[in-house]
Amino acid sequence: MTRLMLLTAEEAALVLDGYIADPTYRPMLVSVFRSSVNLQQPSDTWDGIDSLSRQESAAAAPPARPRQAEQVREDDTPITFPRMVPAQYWTAHAGSVVVLLVRSPDGLKIVGLAAVSGGTRNRKSHGIRDVQVGPWRVVPPFPLSDLMEGLDSAQRTRLERMLYEPIRDLPQAMDEIVRRNLRRLYPGYDAAVRELQPTMPSAIDRSLAGVHGRDRVATALRMFGYKYWKDVVPEPSDEMEELRSEYADALVDSVLANEDDYITDDAAVFPRWQRSDRPNRGWWVFRSRSRRLLVKNINVSTAESRTGADLVYVRRNPDAVVLVQYKLLEKSKKPARLLYRPNDGRLDSQMSRLLDLEKPQERAVEWSADDYRIGPGFTFVKFVAPYPSNRSQDDGLSDGFYFPTAVLQKMLEQPDVGPSGGTVFYPDARRYIDPTTFVKLVQDNWIGTTAKATDVVFKALGLRRPEERTPFTIAVDELRDPL
Repeated sequence: MTRLMLLTAEEAALVLDGYIADPTYRPMLVSVFRSSVNLQQPSDTWDGIDSLSRQESAAAAPPARPRQAEQVREDDTPITFPRMVPAQYWTAHAGSVVVLLVRSPDGLKIVGLAAVSGGTRNRKSHGIRDVQVGPWRVVPPFPLSDLMEGLDSAQRTRLERMLYEPIRDLPQAMDEIVRRNLRRLYPGYDAAVRELQPTMPSAIDRSLAGVHGRDRVATALRMFGYKYWKDVVPEPSDEMEELRSEYADALVDSVLANEDDYITDDAAVFPRWQRSDRPNRGWWVFRSRSRRLLVKNINVSTAESRTGADLVYVRRNPDAVVLVQYKLLEKSKKPARLLYRPNDGRLDSQMSRLLDLEKPQERAVEWSADDYRIGPGFTFVKFVAPYPSNRSQDDGLSDGFYFPTAVLQKMLEQPDVGPSGGTVFYPDARRYIDPTTFVKLVQDNWIGTTAKATDVVFKALGLRRPEERTPFTIAVDELRDPL
């Protein structure tokens, strides 16, 4: 993934010139130095030499240094400079090749590529990690606008805003366009990336270095006079085990989530789509290129009473709706397995309401290319897996198992037998849809309502199509020119 780094004035000078100029520096002239070597009375003559040195050096400029494409010190080690970055976007062993930008009178310009290696957390500030930038490769400068060619207005705005925010990966859709433009504007891009990447130490290299370091210390202690060396072996204690068990139970109880927590989390995430900054009346808006998707948590609302769903996805142009009912799984102890107990009758009632909404679509015969679906069903039940808690990834839905409502109803007619002989349902033992596949089906309109079914669901959710909205008039009061 591509990351952008806007350089400060000092960093730009270091990258472009290989050094930061000091306007107060005046070198001692060689002729003056040589004439002073054999002086017998330095106290009488150094004042004259100093005066001459000031006169001659006043007209002398700092020594010119050539502009370099590859920056190295005299001992051939690469020049680097430190940066502080948010720890949430950079791991301790993170390595990345970033695009370097500088401010110029003509606006922002791309000037190079640099390797950035992750480091330790900053001890003085929480949430900060210290990284090293370098080495780098200077490229023929070109304006930022050339790099943004092919991005829509929303993507351009977001990219410009990200330059002044914490350094992190570009969204996938934006990243593909930016990389394509980099290859076009700088033909040596791929070669430069390959050349810079080996300079970034990998996690394996760092971990091996730590192991080797500990081994060297242990060997030294054994060899040089530590007579009473012995390996420390932990001894079990019943008291400590009880305390540890109570602490672990309290910790788990404090982070357990209920069903609505998972619905709320999933409503705010749709992988690889750009989300609005804030919801509007509970609706989150997601965009990907020219496509738009609205998502809302309708749990414990009148909309849930009408539809039987907890979460609703609305694709626009063409319109399509997908409804999902959530059920939280529990984990049996012997054997350790995720299961659901369909004993309270609530799921049967919710599935009945969901299937009632699908009836208009089942009767539909004619369809267009945009209206085609892989099946008439557009309602689903998701069994959420609470272990491990929270998400498996930052930009992903919660772990779980999706089932079309009609199929699940058939499956529950032949339930499973639980550890104690009760009626249970093991979702992992049946055919199911995983979260990644579900996202793909929703975003590409392979599932969802069509035609009359869309109108029925819109009415149940209290939504109106654009043509049904009340028109309005804007009046402008202006001063009248005098006659």
